[in-house]
Amino acid sequence: MSIAEQTQIFIIFVIVGIIISFLFDIFRIFRKVYKFSNMLIYMQDILFWLLTGIIILQAIFKFNSGDIRIFLFLGIFVGVFIYISLFSIYVIKIGSFILKLINTLIRKLINVFKVPICKILDFMIKYYRNLRKNVLKKLKST
Repeated sequence: MSIAEQTQIFIIFVIVGIIISFLFDIFRIFRKVYKFSNMLIYMQDILFWLLTGIIILQAIFKFNSGDIRIFLFLGIFVGVFIYISLFSIYVIKIGSFILKLINTLIRKLINVFKVPICKILDFMIKYYRNLRKNVLKKLKST
């Protein structure tokens, strides 16, 4: 394998490190916005490591024919370092803001539709009770 090919593969694994770090930040954003039980946090951690393992193994097989070399992991480490140093804080701030904004919009939509839906449900319940009462009267009278 030539140095140019190795350099290309190294850059690919730097990108893999950036992708893994971004995935980690997605989990961090959700944990910052929502409160999870310890069991859900453990499950999220397992999910993160499974996804990370799949991403790394897929990249090794796709870009390096399944050959495991130390420079692949060095590339991942460099990618993680670059991402955390340059982008992580901004991604977390922007992601948290967007997720909180979505939550606020959903709550407002629920509040807007809550009254009409409750009235419709109340009407349906009253209609069902009246229907049931009328059917029972007819059954008793026969």
